[in-house]
Amino acid sequence: MEIQPLVILGIQMATALGISLVVIHLIQPALEPLLGEVCGSEAAARFWVNFTRLMVLIAPLLQVILLAAEHGGMGSVELIRGTLFHALGGVFLALSVIGLVIWKVALTDRARGAAGGE
Repeated sequence: MEIQPLVILGIQMATALGISLVVIHLIQPALEPLLGEVCGSEAAARFWVNFTRLMVLIAPLLQVILLAAEHGGMGSVELIRGTLFHALGGVFLALSVIGLVIWKVALTDRARGAAGGE
């Protein structure tokens, strides 16, 4: 019995969304206070929290939609492995970019604080 390509795509997308939602749930408690501190205003922090959530949702979906192989002759294990690879790769990419930006801002703020305290 062969699974229809549309069903496979749906499963791949559901997998990517599920992984994204777990990651969002895990980083949420630390993200809000951190961005509140880095941004300096509640409105800016709210924007960046929502932006981060969207990026963690969208990046894995894009990876799966654009890069995941079609079922054509693939075994179930290869299909699952490819889907997980692309979904987790999307999460990794999104978190890496977001982390890099937050890290740069934090370093800049720390440098300003050190320069002002001298």
